[in-house]
Amino acid sequence: MNAEQAEIELLDALIEQRKYLSRQSFWEYCKTRAPDFYIDGRTHLEKICETLQSLYEGRLLNGDGVPYENMIMNIPPRHGKSRTLIHFCEWVLGDRQQNRIITASYNEDLATVFSRYTRDGISEEKEGFFT
Repeated sequence: MNAEQAEIELLDALIEQRKYLSRQSFWEYCKTRAPDFYIDGRTHLEKICETLQSLYEGRLLNGDGVPYENMIMNIPPRHGKSRTLIHFCEWVLGDRQQNRIITASYNEDLATVFSRYTRDGISEEKEGFFT
């Protein structure tokens, strides 16, 4: 095996590891999709990702130990909520295509854009890294 083949095999192994981590952890998925935005140290983004994953997996429990089914995020503008929720929809639909997602918004244009970004992100994945 020459050096070029070894480098290709190493790169393939790293890509497979990244795919595996992205399937297991929503935070890792976000870091894979947008590594320039989801940077270690941006704890608010990591907390949003962990909370959404816990809600999805039924691990976000109320005081009686019953899993929450709904969640409202009240976070200031420009903190990555919409971007993270678009990635969350992609991640959830990648886990189970039978999942259903409803977008509620104060503005029809915002809901339409949200849907389009989610749809475009899923299409991009089919053609690229996550095939």
